[in-house]
Amino acid sequence: MGNLKRFTTQYKGEDDRILLTGEDSEGETVSLWLTQRLLLKTIPVLVDWLQKNNPVDLTKVENSDQAREMAQAFTQEPVKPKPSSKPTQTANPGEPQSVEILPEPILIHSIDLNLNKNLMRIRLRQGDQELANLALNSSQLRQWLAVVHLLWKNAGWPTHVWPHWLNDDTALVARKASGAFH
Repeated sequence: MGNLKRFTTQYKGEDDRILLTGEDSEGETVSLWLTQRLLLKTIPVLVDWLQKNNPVDLTKVENSDQAREMAQAFTQEPVKPKPSSKPTQTANPGEPQSVEILPEPILIHSIDLNLNKNLMRIRLRQGDQELANLALNSSQLRQWLAVVHLLWKNAGWPTHVWPHWLNDDTALVARKASGAFH
């Protein structure tokens, strides 16, 4: 799995985790669990990079192109894991049927960040294996952080890690969508 071209972010209360389901350029999908513990370490670095590389945009939400992009982003079709078919035996031996099986989400153990002035590359790993990566510019990162912030608040997780300026973005996201974000 390489660079994710599209992805959907959801909070799954029964697992108390954030589920990131992404699709690469070949149409392959992957579902990844992001835990609060891991995100508590990652979010401050993402926010710091965004503040250093885009300080003007952070204070002018209503006048920015980013706000308009954010409002439109949630009308896209969500990324859903592609089921695999598994043949099964039926009561009639001559009539095989198939059952669709959704792949199990994979728990991410670590996140590597490549900090470039124009692009943030987020590598999602389990052990030594890179499962997927996201390449986000500052607008895309800001949009995704607003989504994660909203999910975070809905989960009731501690909010000390989030900057005050992100509340405006989160309010915009909350008005435009509910549930899953893509």
